[in-house]
Amino acid sequence: MEREAIVPLSRSFHETRFISEGNEVAYNGSDLTTGQQIVRELVDVDLKPPLVKREYQSLGRLHGELRFRGFKLVNKKACGPEDGYMLIYAKGSIIVRIKTRGTRGEFRGGVPHLTVSLLWGGNSKSGELDTSFKAEVGKFHSAGGVVNKVANKESPLYDKETSPLAKGNSEDWSDGTHFDFPDLYLDDRMVHSLEPG
Repeated sequence: MEREAIVPLSRSFHETRFISEGNEVAYNGSDLTTGQQIVRELVDVDLKPPLVKREYQSLGRLHGELRFRGFKLVNKKACGPEDGYMLIYAKGSIIVRIKTRGTRGEFRGGVPHLTVSLLWGGNSKSGELDTSFKAEVGKFHSAGGVVNKVANKESPLYDKETSPLAKGNSEDWSDGTHFDFPDLYLDDRMVHSLEPG
């Protein structure tokens, strides 16, 4: 089993450069700081496993906090069981994905959760920010770094010495980067009133 990789944000990320499909993409320290800060704001990282803080158990409150911090709702699509949605908020190269009722028949099926990810920063064929899973450099970990799901020796994030998952446990990766809502519940009654833009 390949190990996930993490880069602690304590390293200097100013003028950090990543290579994606032959294109060099630069990130500044503020994008990475934004990702780390939003995890610390939304998630109780001291819990094992970390959970979304109770004050954000209402989608209205969570939406308001993300907007206050400069995130914009860029995508909304049906996802998971029972009228669930995946909402994607973006700020620079950072996105917050919220699955209001979890996924359907997969890991975290029926469990509302959120993730915070760093993107390569490219555009999709339609010209909009590519927020697909393949556009992801990695997810922000509760320990304060960016973690790849699959180790990639070409990526600057591949650093097995600093990985929190030295034993290669994918549950540890998942719990450290996918943050469930307390009591497995998100009050998402207002989801139908939210539209990207």
